Amino acid sequence: MGLAVCHSQRLCRLRFGGAVRVFVLFLLLRIGEATNPGPDDNFVLGAANPSGLRSKAPYVASHMAHGDVWAFSETHLSSRDVGSLNAGLKFAGSPFQPFLGGFPVPSSKTNAGTWKGVGVLSRTPVRRLPHDWPDEVSQSARALAFTTLVDDAWLTGGVVYGEPESHLYPNRLRHTEALLQSVISSVCYLATGPRFVAGDWNVLPHELPSFRMLEQAGFRDLQDLAFDRWAIIQPQATCKHRTRKDFCYISAELQALLVDVQVLWDVWPDHALLQGSFRRLKQCIPRDVWRSPSAFPWPKEWTVPGDLWYSLDGSPTEKYAQLWKKLEQSAEHALPFVPGRHTKGRAQTSKLSKMQVGKVPPVKLGRNGDFNPHFHGASFRHAQWVRQTRRLQAYVRHVHVHGSESNVACDIWAAIVRASGFHGGFAAWWEACPSKVFDAVQCLPPGPPNPACAQKIFETVVIEVRLLENQLKSSSKQYARLRRARNPNLIFSDIKDHPKNGVDFLLRPLKAAVVDLDHASNAIVVEPPQPWVTTRPVFCNGSELSVIHAEEDCLWVESLHNIDPGMSVSQLQSTGSKEDLASAFLDAWKQRWDKHRNVPHERWSVIIQFARNHLPRQELQWESLNVESLAHAISRRKRSSAMGLDGVSVVDLQSLPHSALSSFCLMFSEAESSGMWPCQLREGKVSCLACMRDGLSPDYGVGPVIQDLGFPSCEAWYSGD
Repeated sequence: MGLAVCHSQRLCRLRFGGAVRVFVLFLLLRIGEATNPGPDDNFVLGAANPSGLRSKAPYVASHMAHGDVWAFSETHLSSRDVGSLNAGLKFAGSPFQPFLGGFPVPSSKTNAGTWKGVGVLSRTPVRRLPHDWPDEVSQSARALAFTTLVDDAWLTGGVVYGEPESHLYPNRLRHTEALLQSVISSVCYLATGPRFVAGDWNVLPHELPSFRMLEQAGFRDLQDLAFDRWAIIQPQATCKHRTRKDFCYISAELQALLVDVQVLWDVWPDHALLQGSFRRLKQCIPRDVWRSPSAFPWPKEWTVPGDLWYSLDGSPTEKYAQLWKKLEQSAEHALPFVPGRHTKGRAQTSKLSKMQVGKVPPVKLGRNGDFNPHFHGASFRHAQWVRQTRRLQAYVRHVHVHGSESNVACDIWAAIVRASGFHGGFAAWWEACPSKVFDAVQCLPPGPPNPACAQKIFETVVIEVRLLENQLKSSSKQYARLRRARNPNLIFSDIKDHPKNGVDFLLRPLKAAVVDLDHASNAIVVEPPQPWVTTRPVFCNGSELSVIHAEEDCLWVESLHNIDPGMSVSQLQSTGSKEDLASAFLDAWKQRWDKHRNVPHERWSVIIQFARNHLPRQELQWESLNVESLAHAISRRKRSSAMGLDGVSVVDLQSLPHSALSSFCLMFSEAESSGMWPCQLREGKVSCLACMRDGLSPDYGVGPVIQDLGFPSCEAWYSGD
């Protein structure tokens, strides 16, 4: 009897244990979900002024957890307060990374001086950007530039908290302009990819020149974009329901991903929460790039065979590419160093390539005593070289204390030797480096070097980095002020009329007001009439209308719900693809260029007969091009002339020896006899320029113009005879 009871109890335990295991396995099953679920559909970015963040960590964790990146103004946070806020966020279980504040607000027992502070709160780790701002700006606790990696794309942002209107700030406009100029220079001009500038600026729209500077860089405010795209109510006041002083300007990359804009008044008491919802950053539109080489350091004396063209095989296109490849190789052998790969590749590009924006990582902000860069723009090679310089600096510091035999020294030296970003590897790059300091080794040692040898290597790399930074500065817009300080003659070119912007994207917002509603036929009468297109969405008060039929002054919709007279109706007609742009401009230009099509045939007969009777006749003979005449024609060209799509500049042609020019003469002679030219010489680009700033159709060059939207400057690439 006892054995039977024990057996039954054991059987019950086995059955219960099996049921538990089945239940646990059932909990692990997820119906209708992918094995590796992706991130949320939307990415939320916004700006807020909480009037102080002290002791508000639980409130932030509960009411702002739906966002991904928040730019805060007027935080009132000192260094100790930032630590308390991060501890409170961690305790409340918020999804955010530690709060990153700007320069800490000085602690004070009174309210004087506490109306300061900026910072950023993000779901992904955030770090500051290195910059060269004046000390008054960087230590004002009112400006911050940062970056974070979201969806494998670097999102760069800036936060500015302008000085308020008070007797305590008599120069508030001038100081706020200085803050905005510094942040705009770092975010808008020296960074690439998705970017934004936000904050409580304590000024009205377009009260400062910085607003115009942002618009010229292609940035738009969230509320302005919402009004143009979805006919949402006019941009609202964000400060105490009276004035509009909170802004969030986003770049063209983020504008293409924007799906919704909200102004929330139920989060903070004095200022509205301005936020935008975007598609994930991984859906950024790639840019079409035509690869062109940079300047080549041509040697002063070198030569190539005069009949080089005859030694090449293939079509004229293939022979032309082989010709420039051999010319670059011959010039490289005559140089005492190996030029970079970015200086070569003339006549090798034949099609556009895709480039994903936001892939260039910015340089990390160095610690006290670390090597700091003098160039703060976006350059992948510069970031790699700065990282290598800091590795060498860390190695020198370590071996001075612990010697070169330690395990840490071996690990650091191995990372130095394996570093990327150097042509042929760091060891090969070092052998060809022309800027070695005195008594530096010619070849890198196989093992960790002694402190004296490592110091020489470090000093040499520092020199090379500074030379690279000088080259990058010379091609950067932000450093144009330095060149003008050295050469005042450039100021005369600044006072000329600015060239017209290129047309990258045609935007034509159609707006009309609702003047009457016909409930019997569900019709909306609008004024003024607009050329509505039924294939594009039409919005009223932020909601999309289901349009059945459209006339210029009337829209028939499925429902008139939430539509009242006086509201705005908007439709954004956009043209972005190269084919649509070409068609739009050709339709407009044909009206001017095809006027001769209506000329009667009899009129042409009179014109041709007049030419036969009165115009003189001459026999023209064109002499064959030789080396001397070609060299003379090249010497008369300006060295600053535009480069062709083959990547060949006037400087390149003027640097070639006469033996190389003979190959071009043979190429021209062959093309004249056969009629076949290399395609690199037949390809060109058409850049459409805006004839006026606010044009709304191809007749005026079309506007408004959005810069850097991911298209190659509306350049219609073509290949023709």
